[in-house]
This record gives sequence, C-alpha cells and structure tokens, in this order.
Amino acid sequence: MALAFSELQSVSHNHFDPNIYNEVYEESPFFAKLKQKNKINYDGGIYVQFPIYYRQLGTGTAQGPREQILLTSRDTKTAGVLPWTYYTAKTIIEWDERVQNAGKGRIIDLARDKAKELSKELLYKLSYDAITATTQGATAMVPLDDIIDSTTTYAGIAYTDASDWKANEDSSTTTMTLFGSGSLSYIYNLATFGSDKPTIHLTTRNLLSKYESILQPQVRYQSDDPLDKKFPHCVFNGGPVFSDAFMPSGAWYGIDLDQFELMVKENEDVVTDWFTLEQDGRPFTKAKVAAWVGNLVCHQRKTSFKYTALDYTK
Repeated sequence: MALAFSELQSVSHNHFDPNIYNEVYEESPFFAKLKQKNKINYDGGIYVQFPIYYRQLGTGTAQGPREQILLTSRDTKTAGVLPWTYYTAKTIIEWDERVQNAGKGRIIDLARDKAKELSKELLYKLSYDAITATTQGATAMVPLDDIIDSTTTYAGIAYTDASDWKANEDSSTTTMTLFGSGSLSYIYNLATFGSDKPTIHLTTRNLLSKYESILQPQVRYQSDDPLDKKFPHCVFNGGPVFSDAFMPSGAWYGIDLDQFELMVKENEDVVTDWFTLEQDGRPFTKAKVAAWVGNLVCHQRKTSFKYTALDYTK
C-alpha cells in the first residue's frame, strides 16, 4: 500500500524536518561550539544590528589630590550593521522514485534519505560561506576570512576609523613554529587582552597534522569536553584545534568565540512541507525546501588572529 501524501507530511514533520537544523549546527566544529555556548541567537529587524566597543574610554589618569578633576569623555562604542543573508537548499522526490519505492516503509526510507541530503547540502553551504570568502559577495554571510582580517571593513566600520577594529593577521609566515617571532605563541599573545583571547582554532587537516608532529613526540593533548572529542582535534594553549574541510590552504584561525554570534532571523530557519511541482508541469513530483536567514556577528575583532600562508610541508 502506498503512503498517502498527508501521511508523508506527518512523518516528515515528526521525524525528519526537526533534525535538519540540529544536524547543520552539530556537524561543523565552528557551529557546534557556537551552539554549545548559546551563541546561536534569534532576532528581528530590517538589519542585523549589534553594539561594538571599538576603543578605550581613555580617561584614566594618576590624579594629584588637590588638582582639579577634568571631566572628559569620548565615544567608545557604536553599532555594527550587517544585512540579512538568505540561503536555501532543495530536494525532490521524482515520480519514478515514488513508483520504484512503492509501499509505506520504502517511501519513508526515501523521505529520510532526502531529508539527510537536504541537511548535508545546507550544512555544506553554510559551513563553506562561514569560513571562506565567496564569489557571491554581499549575498553571502560575512565569512571568518573577512572578519579575522587586518584591513577589511566589517559591519560598516573600516579599520582606519578605529585602531582596535582589526584582527591580527600574518600573511608572510610559511613555517609553523611554537615559539619565537612569527610563531603560534607570538600571534596568540598579540590577540590576548586580559581574559579575552582566542578560545578555539580552525585549520586544515594537513596543518593540524603538522601541528601534532611538532609537539612532544608520542604525546597528544586533547580536550576533555565531550563535544570536542566528536571532531579530530588537538589543543593549543588550552583551546581545541579543529581541522575543517572548508579552511583555505595555508590558513589557521585563532578565534575568540566569546565575541561571536550566529544571528538568525526569527522564524526564518524553516523547512517547507512537501509540495507538488504541478505548476511546473510535474504534478507527480514532490519537493521540499530548507531556508535559512542570518549572518555572522563579531563584537571584537582584535582578540582573534589568522595565518594565511602556512606550508604543512615545511
């Protein structure tokens, strides 16, 4: 007996659709850590607007006990503004697929497989765009590659307008070292201000292997966090170092995750019901769309860093 269309909707609603976004956020180390820290937040409004502290107040001084206290002030924060960016992933159950998978159980299995494909497609696109600059420009979310940068304008604020409004970038070092000029420790220290510092690291698989190779022989430092253990990783200065398939060649990002949020437009991370393509001349074909609207927010850039030219063979 074939599965009725209404039954297919019900099964999808109850078992497949709610998992699509969970899988997207849990299968990427960057998104998974944001979710763990409750940094995936929902908001409304025409734009993504958020406060930024871009310079110190600068009024602290040693004061003579009989000197006049001069009351001065200056602006220390402003608003960063980003556009909402729009993403979709689509999947289809073709007429012949339904015919060849007749019966409730096989149709349910087919719908499950299609939902997994939909989740993977959305994961791939969001994960890639969150890390690497794309040819889609303004239609894509602002990637880490632009945020963790020493010259790029972000959220409407140019680095030339705020001395602290830039990240630490090394585009010349090719050999990974732990100590000394140009080393991981050196650039980590540049990005550390009090308790604010890089808390996680993303790099390529080959560079993670390179990092492991220069640690003490036969010793591997790993995090005790169960989430971190889900992904291949090592540890640097207490922060997990994850490899990510979407990282550009030669790149290592040190990320102060406390300064980041993934802002999602309220009620706009949705999965549609199955619908027919009747108006497209295919009344027996069913389609489903996952949609996501959001952008990547960083409140403070200077506590993150990146390398862009590391060579894992050196």
